[in-house]
Amino acid sequence: MAFETTRQEILKQAIELKKLYDSTRIQKYKDEELRLRRIAAELATFTGGGGTPTLAQVTTAGNTTTNTIDIGGAISDYYRLDTAATPTPVQGMMFWDSDRSTVDVQLDSDVSAKIGQDNFWYVKNQSGASIPKGKAVMAVGTLGASGRILIDEMVADGSVSSKFLLGITAEDIADGADGFVINIGKLRQVNTSAFTAGSVLYCDASTPGNLTSTKPSSPNLALPIAFVVHSASNGVLAIRVSILDENSLGGAQFEIDYDPNITGTKNGTNTIFTTSSNFVSTTTRVFWNGLRLTRGATYDYTESGANQITLAVAPVATDLLIIEYQI
Repeated sequence: MAFETTRQEILKQAIELKKLYDSTRIQKYKDEELRLRRIAAELATFTGGGGTPTLAQVTTAGNTTTNTIDIGGAISDYYRLDTAATPTPVQGMMFWDSDRSTVDVQLDSDVSAKIGQDNFWYVKNQSGASIPKGKAVMAVGTLGASGRILIDEMVADGSVSSKFLLGITAEDIADGADGFVINIGKLRQVNTSAFTAGSVLYCDASTPGNLTSTKPSSPNLALPIAFVVHSASNGVLAIRVSILDENSLGGAQFEIDYDPNITGTKNGTNTIFTTSSNFVSTTTRVFWNGLRLTRGATYDYTESGANQITLAVAPVATDLLIIEYQI
């Protein structure tokens, strides 16, 4: 009815303009009258004689708007997001993240989830103190029917089982508050300046919740939880939670070498790389940009020495190599 009311008001204005033109013969009154009558005629096609315009009628008149549209629900064959948009994120918003090439869902004012790349726990902190962003945390209980897992900073001195490790806090979580813990994905805007890019980080056995690039020795837990993507005060961590204690692997000791600890130039030509320690033959596992390679003379790489591998294809500077092996 709003369209019809507007149409009637426009017609009233057109009638008054006709009266002015008839009495003055001034052309501008006639031109404005005709313009208003055209608008009224267009509104009449929308209202269909007083009803509500159909969506087809509205989009025929114009199918692009920058206005916010509030709808109760929508069903469509597909939805396409504007990949060039740069909105100011607010909770509940979904938009395309061109930097990560995925859809971004804003979970709260501080945390967003990159679909297909990040995974979170929604938890509650009742530890008695605030837990800052970037701390390794463990499950210490549940909050009944709320579905919340209670957390505290991870204790890795061997007195607590590794199975309770959840991940790393994705935001500051005040005592008594709910918040997000990331267990897979990238955590940005976290201080990584104490570590070298590419370093593997473990749960610190000395200080609960802290991270360390030094592998803890038994009887402490050796839990690799992240590696440093960007070393800076405003750095980036890649989170990959493992509850497997490297110090309890059947008495065997394992090493994980990332790029800074692997000797060999990645220049598209060199294929020979040296590990930081000698390894037990046939125990190597090599990962190239996250994909595990197959060992063998006719496959992806060979063990060509006591601490050396030879790749079938030469990596370039931007490739990430990881070598795991028993020592």
